[in-house]
This record gives sequence, C-alpha cells and structure tokens, in this order.
Amino acid sequence: MVELGAASLIATPFVCVFAAGAALLGYRRGDRRLVDSSRRAVYALCALLTVCVVIVELAFLRTDLSVALVADHSSTTTPTFYKLTAMWSSQGGSMLLWAWVLSIASSAVLFMTRNRHREVVPIATAVLAGLALFFCSLMLFAGGVNPFARLSPAAAEGVGLEPLLRHWAMAIHPPMLYSGYVLFSIPFAFAIGALVSRRLDASWIRQTRRFAWSPGSSSRSGSCSAPAGPIRSSAGVATGGGTRSRTPR
Repeated sequence: MVELGAASLIATPFVCVFAAGAALLGYRRGDRRLVDSSRRAVYALCALLTVCVVIVELAFLRTDLSVALVADHSSTTTPTFYKLTAMWSSQGGSMLLWAWVLSIASSAVLFMTRNRHREVVPIATAVLAGLALFFCSLMLFAGGVNPFARLSPAAAEGVGLEPLLRHWAMAIHPPMLYSGYVLFSIPFAFAIGALVSRRLDASWIRQTRRFAWSPGSSSRSGSCSAPAGPIRSSAGVATGGGTRSRTPR
C-alpha cells in the first residue's frame, strides 16, 4: 500500500511537467486538443495526490511504524482522532496537504472554465502546474519531507503526537489556513494568463473572484481557530526535524 503511494508521488512531477508543457504548446499553436490534454493532466494530478493522502491517512490509522512520518508523529496509544489529523503536524504531511488542496482548487477552476477564456486558461494552467511541480519536487528531493520515507527496521513504538498539538482546533486550523493561502494561487495564475495574453477585460475576474474571496475568510477562520497559548507551528517545526526521542505519548 505504501509503495503505491510512493509511486503516485513519484509520478506527480512528470504529470505537472506535461500539464505545463502541453498548455504552453497548445497556447502557442492554438491547438485546443493540447490545452484540453493539459487540463486533464491537472485532473490526473489531483487523483494521484488524493491517492497519496488516503494512503498516508491509512498508514496513520493502522499505526504503520515502518513509515517514518507515522513513527515520528503517532504511536499505538495516540487516539484515533489525532491519528487522522497527525498528517499535517509534520513538514512532509503539510507539503502533501498543500499540494493536494492546490490540485483540488486547480481542477475545480479549470473545470469551471473549460469552455471559457480560451486565451487566458492555457497560461493559467501552466502557472498552476508550475506551482504544483514546486511542492511535489520538494517532497521528493528535499531532505526529510518525503511522506513515504521508510524506516528499516520498523520502529518498535512511535514518538507520538506533539502534546501541544493535541487540541481539537489543530484538526481544522492547518487545513483552513492552507486553503486560504492556496486559493490565492487561482486569481494569481489567471492574472498572469491575462497579462501574457493581453486580455485585460473583467471577464476572467468575475470567473475567479470567488477564489479571491474564499482565502480571506479561510485564512482568518484558520487563524482564529488556533488554540490560545504558546502553540508552536503545526507545519512540522515543532517536531524539531525528528530529533525527539522515541518515547510514546
């Protein structure tokens, strides 16, 4: 199961490169088939990252201590609720969550505009694919952030979740905050597309403004949901890069 997730993650940069390349080539040649192919590649990226997220969550639920992410942020005594939310308590899990939300938002806006803004959408697709490529490449090539890194031999017991993160608000704080940040990518990508294609009318703004409104409310709600007190970053900084002793909590 973990191997399937690792293979899906490895495939994501290739899908991103194809999506960006097909979009740009389709824009240059005026070939709608290439542009449609790039849009479907973004759908495929969303499917691959969904597989990754599901497999990581299953690894946490099963307490698969052969997965470094699980061993460093969960244990056999961690309550089920916190096992489900432990993914984004780490850098690797946060990167995966960020890329996944980006792929969902990108798929949604490209589906909504599949028959509209034909001059702007190819450039916007290339920008969104480039952003996704950045996060997927970080997970694969930056040290210590691959969510499917294995331990050999498997840990006898996990470290457990950082005690300061054991709060119900931490279950919703990172997803809402990340959603707010990620959704800003949509109007940004379309703004770049409008500038490149010289389509400076307001039609693309009307289509994407809901993605501009949502980030403000999501990020504000996410910030307000953070528990009071000296809670450290939920993006894995609190783990100290995996230097905590393997004592279950």
